[in-house]
Amino acid sequence: RPINSHFILVHVKKVKDQSTLTHFQRFENLTGAFAVKDRGVIPTKGFLLDDLVTSGATIKAAAEALRARNIELLGVITASATMVFTE
Repeated sequence: RPINSHFILVHVKKVKDQSTLTHFQRFENLTGAFAVKDRGVIPTKGFLLDDLVTSGATIKAAAEALRARNIELLGVITASATMVFTE
């Protein structure tokens, strides 16, 4: 059953600006940064929305917060993503 509010994640840890961090540092920076806001009714499934995916660190940290509350992540919706090519 859908809930009225689409915003259930909150920041629970102060984080550094991601733009100056390396790929690995971005993941470290965001570990434990989010939690699910208790609004009485917690969904069992949901999507993550992110305007720009670069390293994937934000998605990973947000997904971990959802999993901690037994919320199944159905997918990620983004407007833009960067591509990293390695040889």
